[in-house]
Parts: sequence; C-alpha cells; structure tokens
Amino acid sequence: MNRDLTTAAIGGGIAGLCDAVYATALWGPFVWQHVAAGLLGDASMQGGIATVALGLALHFFIAFGMALVYVLASHKLPVLTATANRLYTRWIRNLEP
Repeated sequence: MNRDLTTAAIGGGIAGLCDAVYATALWGPFVWQHVAAGLLGDASMQGGIATVALGLALHFFIAFGMALVYVLASHKLPVLTATANRLYTRWIRNLEP
C-alpha cells in the first residue's frame, strides 16, 4: 500500500501541476476561487488569497484521489498499465548499447 500511495502522490502531483499551470495561464490565479466555491459557495469570491489557496489545495487533493483510484484499479485491471509497460520496455531497450 505504501508503494501505491507513493505512485499516486507522484502521478497526482504531476497531473495536478500540469493542469494547475494550464488553468492559471488560461484563466488567471483567481480561477481557484471557483474551485473553492464547491465548499464555500459564493462566499469564496470574497475570500481573497485564502480561498485561492484553498481551491488550489482542493485541486491537488482531487488529482491525488484520481491517481490513487487509477493505481488501485490497475491491480485488478492490468490493461491499465499494459501500454505503459510496453512503452517503457521499448524505451529501455533503445538505451542499451
């Protein structure tokens, strides 16, 4: 289980970061207040930087949760990792002299 959590943390962190950079570049940093509105409602728009931080934290929490579900599901459904394993194996073979 520890390895699953580590894998989910890395995967969720990378996915969350890529998505956060894209969303912030496209809509600005206050887009995260809209994410916080899921918990706080319209009051999140008056919260300033605190609700921006809350929205960003929620975003990474959701990304981690999605990655963890994927990791756990991949134990029961090997097809979820089959393509990644094939690509990784080809990449390693190309590195060998």
